Amino acid sequence: MDSIIPQLMEDSLKRFIYVEIASFERWWIEQSKPMKAKVKKLVADRRLEFINARWSMNDEAATMELLIK
Repeated sequence: MDSIIPQLMEDSLKRFIYVEIASFERWWIEQSKPMKAKVKKLVADRRLEFINARWSMNDEAATMELLIK
């Protein structure tokens, strides 16, 4: 995210889709108020999008389920 947010702020034509919320949360906790405001603006403008919004990606969850069985 440290390199993605500045790129999105520089170029209004760019968009980014993020999948794994666990990684994002770890990053988010360490961010300043101004950075959080930038991220919220990008989300509001639909230039940063969270899809699936799970704690792990689907393929990881499926693998873990197979290992447990």
